[in-house]
Amino acid sequence: MSRIDVAIPSFNYARYLPACIESVLSQGVDDIRVHVIDNASTDDSVAVARQIAARDARVSILARPANLGPHASFNTGVDWATGPYMMILCADDLLAPGALRRAADMLDRNPGAAFAYGGEVEWHAQDAEPPRLPAQDHLGWNSVDGTAYLRRRCLDPMANHSTGMVLVRTAIQKRAGHYRETLRYYDDHEMMLRLANLGDVVWTDAVLGIRRIHGCNMSNLYNGSRREDLEHRLEAFRSFLAIDARRRPDAAELRVLSDRNFAATALLWAGAAAIGGCRRECLDLLSFAASVDPSVFWRPPLGRAFRRGGRIDRLLGQWRQGRPATANGRPMTRDAIS
Repeated sequence: MSRIDVAIPSFNYARYLPACIESVLSQGVDDIRVHVIDNASTDDSVAVARQIAARDARVSILARPANLGPHASFNTGVDWATGPYMMILCADDLLAPGALRRAADMLDRNPGAAFAYGGEVEWHAQDAEPPRLPAQDHLGWNSVDGTAYLRRRCLDPMANHSTGMVLVRTAIQKRAGHYRETLRYYDDHEMMLRLANLGDVVWTDAVLGIRRIHGCNMSNLYNGSRREDLEHRLEAFRSFLAIDARRRPDAAELRVLSDRNFAATALLWAGAAAIGGCRRECLDLLSFAASVDPSVFWRPPLGRAFRRGGRIDRLLGQWRQGRPATANGRPMTRDAIS
């Protein structure tokens, strides 16, 4: 099996770091490297990482003297990786047993694929043990060409797409380049669009990762409104479309699709806000919809959006949750594409 390089950005996660690293080293992959990138932690994260590295030559550590922010850590991981496949794994998360082997095997079988990803489960702080993984032997892998993936994302930009536990073909990641510091939020969503612009996508509904949910998640730093969340998401899409997709023959169509569906989402959420008696939020969302695509008011989102269990049910459910799901300090949603 081809070598896999796993970069682990870390900041004050000493209590989680050993389990995270062990989940990588126990994958059953013979040729693997782990690089911990510590962003000037104030706890004993560096000491913990150095103890592990002293026992296992596969582990190395970069201890920054100053906190340079998360983008610097992600991009250091991109620069460091030299094996055929790479992953950026947050220090408070875990890989499911065998996840890397299964993902790497699919990339080996699909040389045109840019990345592979799968499902996730959450491990909440109040639970002493990680969640028991469901039976997954019956769950296979799926593939879609990059253009179809991009179109699906633009048609339904609020759908859940995994942005963690993603195994990337390193050569494609190098071509895609660094995470953009101009995007404070959803930079990883934009990166998946950039990667899909350069290759196909393979995914599985099987669980590949375990995401810890705890009081110190960096996502707790985000307290924006629903409009602000939509604005950040739209910013990521437009960044991709303006920079990476500008030479695509369907670039204009993708821009129309994404704008239309962002406006439609705002319109549906505005309706939910009105029903809930949130007049100011309703007006705010209507204003956003008008600024992105005013045609949504005379061509409202109908059809499959109102099917039971379909898009409107999901969007209204997201609205009722109070604020967008977040992770890694940036609002985002995760799940396998369907």
